[in-house]
Amino acid sequence: MKISLEKPSIVLIAVTLILGAACLGISPLLVRVSEVGPISSAFWRSSLAIPLILILIKILKIKIEYKKEKTNYILLALPGIFLGIDHAAWHHGIMLTTIANSTLFASMAPVFVVIYGYLFFSKTITRKFLLGLIASIFGATLLMYSSLELSLKNLHGDFWSLLAGAFYAAYLMSTGALRDKSLNIYIIFLFGTLFSALTLFILVLFSSEVFIPISIKGYLIIFALAFISQFIGIGLITWALGKVKTGLASLTLMSEPVTASLLAWILLGENLTEIQLLGGIVVLIGIIYAQSSTELKH
Repeated sequence: MKISLEKPSIVLIAVTLILGAACLGISPLLVRVSEVGPISSAFWRSSLAIPLILILIKILKIKIEYKKEKTNYILLALPGIFLGIDHAAWHHGIMLTTIANSTLFASMAPVFVVIYGYLFFSKTITRKFLLGLIASIFGATLLMYSSLELSLKNLHGDFWSLLAGAFYAAYLMSTGALRDKSLNIYIIFLFGTLFSALTLFILVLFSSEVFIPISIKGYLIIFALAFISQFIGIGLITWALGKVKTGLASLTLMSEPVTASLLAWILLGENLTEIQLLGGIVVLIGIIYAQSSTELKH
């Protein structure tokens, strides 16, 4: 069976998005064990991914050209600025609350996509998408129920994680705007990661964090964060954004709690309860239900 990457099926796009979200779901574990501070790890995450993206663009023989009439410099920088703030907020939140809390709240990006779409673009919400979103949020809550700690001590970290979800939604919306101007999706990915690194570098300058790893293990952790979560995770989601509407792409982020729970089971021996299994199934059903050919961009 021949698979077309130019006009992929909705199933292939959905699988790509879920895999991308799964790679993002690994971030909390890597940030927790990193030898550098949370904002510093976010900076290395973006900056170390830049040469990997350049190699990918070289392999695909894509010309790095920028036509001014298609967009403007501010709009080109916006996705990266939003992504940088998202990384900084989420990494900061991960250190201040539980992994379950940080993952769940950061996964609320599709809620903000709906809000932004309605407030700024007067977009209508289809009943199918709304039901899928509600089902996914409900399933994610069930999935994380046994690990969630809704208390005042976690409130600060929960806030930063939710803020990360809001800025990731802004990243998706601004990336979608560039896509609609027919800018190459790989070029958007490159500039988004570049401006993300620049934004994070400025934030690091105002922090008092440990910036350089102290061991080989520390370097391997930040490289894994850059390769798995940034290059593969953000890369897969950005590619899929060239094929589907922003709302559908954001919805697949609800599969991040599924990844976090599976990793906790495999690596930490935390067995999944019946309620967690049910929650994971409901998340996937909600995502699948929202998938339809009408969500395809082309």
